[in-house]
Amino acid sequence: MDHEMFSLNFNHWGVFLLSIIPALINLGIFAYAVFFLTQNKVNKAFFLFVLLLGIAQTVNGLMRMSNSAETAMIWCRMSTAPFVFAISFGLLFTLRFTGWNKRIGDSKLFVLLFLPPMLLEFLMIARLDKYTIVKSDRWNWIANPESTPVTNSIFLWMSGIGLIMLALLWLYYFKERTSDRKKMQALLLAVGFAIPFVGGVTTELIFPLIFHIDGIPLATPLITTFSIASLIAIAKYNMLDYSPKHQWNNIVENMNEGILIVNNDCCIMFANKLFCDLTENEVKDIEGKEVNSFFVKEKEQEKLIKAEHEKCQNKKLSQKEMQLITKSGGTKWVLIVRSPYLDANGNIIGSILLFTDIEERKKTKNDLLQSEERLRNFIHDSLLSIYFFNVDTKKIIYANLAFFKLTGYLPEELESITIYDFVNYSKENIDSFVNQTIQLKQHEVGEREWKGKDGKVIQVYVNASFIISNNSEIIYISAQDITKNKLAEQKLLKSENLLKETRKISKIGSYILDISKGKWTGCEEMERIFGLSSSNEHSIEEWLSLIHPENKKLMADYLEREVIGNKVRFNKEYKIINQITRKEFWINGIGELELDNNNIPIKMMGTIQDITERKKIEEKMIDTENKFESVIQSAKDSIILANEAGTIIFWNHCSEKMFGYKEKEVLGKPLTFIMPERYRDSHVQRFKQHVASNKDQVKNNMIELNGLKKNGKEFPIELSLSYWISKKRKFYCGIIRDITERKEAEEKQSEYIKKLSEIAFMQSHHVRAPIASILGLLDIINFEKPEDPKNIEIFYHLKKTSLMCDNVIKEIISKSSEIEK
Repeated sequence: MDHEMFSLNFNHWGVFLLSIIPALINLGIFAYAVFFLTQNKVNKAFFLFVLLLGIAQTVNGLMRMSNSAETAMIWCRMSTAPFVFAISFGLLFTLRFTGWNKRIGDSKLFVLLFLPPMLLEFLMIARLDKYTIVKSDRWNWIANPESTPVTNSIFLWMSGIGLIMLALLWLYYFKERTSDRKKMQALLLAVGFAIPFVGGVTTELIFPLIFHIDGIPLATPLITTFSIASLIAIAKYNMLDYSPKHQWNNIVENMNEGILIVNNDCCIMFANKLFCDLTENEVKDIEGKEVNSFFVKEKEQEKLIKAEHEKCQNKKLSQKEMQLITKSGGTKWVLIVRSPYLDANGNIIGSILLFTDIEERKKTKNDLLQSEERLRNFIHDSLLSIYFFNVDTKKIIYANLAFFKLTGYLPEELESITIYDFVNYSKENIDSFVNQTIQLKQHEVGEREWKGKDGKVIQVYVNASFIISNNSEIIYISAQDITKNKLAEQKLLKSENLLKETRKISKIGSYILDISKGKWTGCEEMERIFGLSSSNEHSIEEWLSLIHPENKKLMADYLEREVIGNKVRFNKEYKIINQITRKEFWINGIGELELDNNNIPIKMMGTIQDITERKKIEEKMIDTENKFESVIQSAKDSIILANEAGTIIFWNHCSEKMFGYKEKEVLGKPLTFIMPERYRDSHVQRFKQHVASNKDQVKNNMIELNGLKKNGKEFPIELSLSYWISKKRKFYCGIIRDITERKEAEEKQSEYIKKLSEIAFMQSHHVRAPIASILGLLDIINFEKPEDPKNIEIFYHLKKTSLMCDNVIKEIISKSSEIEK
């Protein structure tokens, strides 16, 4: 039977090729996808779809080439099975490609797509499907399906699934708005599948089942259009080439946030590298632990953690600032965004936590809060009378103690006071003052008259500022009782002198940049650093002219694109040329942006610090390090440095030659990377023991073992280990020498001695064998003629001589054994 199945009629090659060429194309697409494309769920469904199509096309071609109707019937049934399953995988691919699979669970999807074809397959095995094999001059054999319940079910299943695929692809094409590339992929697939589907259903189902006309086998060759469309989608529009899911590792490991995935019991199921770095832990030390163990144990914070977890259980997104505990016992402020982790059915199975390091921001914020607190305290306790009022209502919003003391009003009367009650001018004059302040933003009003609650006129010196806060127009007023002005001036002058001295000692100057005007002002210390003459304002161009030529373009781009364009904090170290001394200075510039209501930068305030001395020290350190590296790189032995985590931090040129790895390939890798597998576990255990101990067992210790080259080859090495301690951390140095040649010489010497021993043994064996024969013959002869005295004497001497030879040979063997040992 097998012989008959492969008995083919080669007079119909054209028909055969119409099946085989599409099959080869589909099998080629399958091979390319498997070996060169990403293995995700979408792609795997496509791989299996084109594979089954290729198999079905191949079997269909064999049916056309059959010599008999019986053989053609067998191949016909065999080709139907892969087509039935192929169409299921085709719909699975379409659902995943268009995203519709998210609406159906994986278990339901499997039952819906694969249970029916499995039942149909059993019916086909039982041969309950019926076909009529018709001889054709053009197609050799045509298989017409007969209208039976099983046959109709098979083709109804394939037609229905194919129609759903076609509808989904066209629907996706017309609805896709986010990606032209995805839209073109959908169009190519829809057109490529529509042609064989419509042609096949018409010619191979409708013709024979409805019109009772012999079917025309066009579905198999027409599938070539789908294959070609798929190839174009893959080659030109990168279909199957990218999916965010298969880029998961790259994404999470390169994010600027730490990531944790925890289950509903708050146990950590996944942690990325950045979270490990934040907590100074390894992944293996984190996974499986309770997430709360990594937070500071404070009652308020524990309540906060519990509340955030409950929010997440209710599918709510939460965001809080909390403190992490590092492995070394320190703490670190992080911003945590917690979102629910859902399964395919929308059930909460845990939480996803994003950790952003806000330690610096928190410090800055705390400094700012402390500064604001100091400002509030200053305003509250200031000798200046300070109050704020609403421009529209003219009501007082806030007033400090000095204001109440100066005017005689009580704090509880604040809500009923307007500026018309105590400013000793007409309503028109006061309104003009308000309008002028709004126009000027900042207004040094000068001397004004107030009127106390008791009617007494008070002379004050007034400054006014206008701002918009929370969509309300507010004017800030500070007023000084002129009678006490001198005392206040003396205190202020003393404070300013202290600030100047502090700036000189720390070499820090401050500045304010008006971005809209392109002008900036700086304090006396800043002008000294830059070598500028005293001036009220300086331009941005003037600042750029101070910068060293090698940093000028970089700083211009940084200010324009990064700071102002992207609204980031100014933080840069750069070189300037002092305009008086013409000497080069290194400075560190820091600045915070102030944005208007439209989120446009309008001002930047910050500091400039002279860091020239620090830079000189750094340059000396770099020079020393360069000299050290030059010496260590020229060494003839492999020199490897590692930290206390067992991670390689230095790799000299000789190491590259010896092991075959470039430095960039091994930096950050564990030392076990260059060891044979059998050494690794014991090395890790001994290494951990040494790191945890204070013993010197590795110093001046020379050992022999095997190394592992990049090509996988082991080779003998001689290893000298030492370590040093810096900042309470251990660092290790290994000096490695390749002793391959020495070992080979030792092996050759051993082989030479062994060969000498073998030669001696062989020679002695060849001599002893005939002597043993002689002795045996002599023994026989003695027993046969014991009465012959002459023979007795001769045989006696022969035997004596033979024994002497035997003793000599034994001595040779003994000496050979000594040589071998």
